Amino acid sequence: MIASLTVLIRTDKLAQTSCVATGVLETPPPSKPLRLSVFFNNFQKGYTVTKKTEDEQYTERQIKKYDITNAAIATLSSNYMKLKVKDVNDDHGHGIVREARIKVKALRCAVENTRKDLKKKSTKYNKDVDAEAKRITALIAPIENHLTTQEKIVTDEKERLEKEAQEAIEKKLNDRIAKVFQIGMRFYDDQYAYEPKMPDHGDEMLVLLPDTLETDTDRDFENTLESLKRYIDNDKDKAKAAEDAKEKEQAEKNEELKTLRKKIKAQGNTQKPDRGIKEAETPKSIPIDQVDPGVEMISTKKHLQFIFDRMVNVHGENEGSDYMIRFKQIIDQTPETQEQT
Repeated sequence: MIASLTVLIRTDKLAQTSCVATGVLETPPPSKPLRLSVFFNNFQKGYTVTKKTEDEQYTERQIKKYDITNAAIATLSSNYMKLKVKDVNDDHGHGIVREARIKVKALRCAVENTRKDLKKKSTKYNKDVDAEAKRITALIAPIENHLTTQEKIVTDEKERLEKEAQEAIEKKLNDRIAKVFQIGMRFYDDQYAYEPKMPDHGDEMLVLLPDTLETDTDRDFENTLESLKRYIDNDKDKAKAAEDAKEKEQAEKNEELKTLRKKIKAQGNTQKPDRGIKEAETPKSIPIDQVDPGVEMISTKKHLQFIFDRMVNVHGENEGSDYMIRFKQIIDQTPETQEQT
């Protein structure tokens, strides 16, 4: 039969420390107490010993000052819980109950007094511990403060230098971004890009990756920026020249149209009024869409066709516009040779 056994072992004469050994015996425990040597001779290998702390031992000693035991309380309960008075006239029973109550109250008061006494000692102990710790801390603090001040001379300076270095990196990056924007690039889809204005570049965009701004040396970045600037400036110059040429052509076209309108208007003014119409009722001018193509023209049909072709092929006029359609009708109705009226 296997049985477990736990023993309390004192490790020194003053009983300042103790330990608990728990093990398994191969034979049943004898009726008489075992000597320690006999116990360990029968103890299987692998037993564990747990040493109690001084705080635990101190607490146990203090709790023992509550000198009433569970057995004593059980006896009180057994003797007194069955006491009862018969009625209001039971003086004898009342005396027994009162005497028993006074004894139980005395025990309860003794427990309370013991608790207060123990708490009082512990409160004084806590105050003494705190006071001593405060005194020692006050002595240590100046030393620690001095060392902290000396340490911060190094750590604060390192932090300042690291902060300055980071700020310098951020400033350089911001300066580079500003330069990229200045040459005409913008930020699209997580990258810097420039969309050429001239159609000969197709749909391709000039792209600069953000990593370039962060990793390139100053020399490499400036070279890259200069190349981009030349490309963009050249594209802008070409676009400006094309725009200027287009505006010039438009101005020439407008001037030719103006001249043509004047000529057509002049032709309308040379039309002779009907004899049945009074002189005052003769209009001073005829709108271009009301010009009779049979009237006298100052240009031949060939000359008018040349102007029409130039307006379409050189100036990009739309042949389907109303005034161009009317102009074509005038040309078609104009005879090959100039008529005299």
